[in-house]
Amino acid sequence: MPSRRRPSEEKLRKIEAELRERGLHAMLVSVCYEHHVTVAEVLRGETTKRVVQARDAFIHQLLELWFSSSEAGNLLGMNHTSVLVARGRHLERIGKSA
Repeated sequence: MPSRRRPSEEKLRKIEAELRERGLHAMLVSVCYEHHVTVAEVLRGETTKRVVQARDAFIHQLLELWFSSSEAGNLLGMNHTSVLVARGRHLERIGKSA
């Protein structure tokens, strides 16, 4: 199985800058605080349980704000299918149906 490609530091800075521009960075920081992870861990695509749960929760919040799965994916460097899978995991974790 091929390994997931990690974004460069420059790409991470661009993602964070866009989140700040759109007023979403504070929301991501809050989610990260709740899950005891860093913003960089979430944006790098790390796959530890806490990081995945934080990323899934943030994606769920983006979709609740009426972002499309493609918009959320573009913002985070993911494809739209991965965004939908992440939301499904989050909803399953919190006991709600998609």
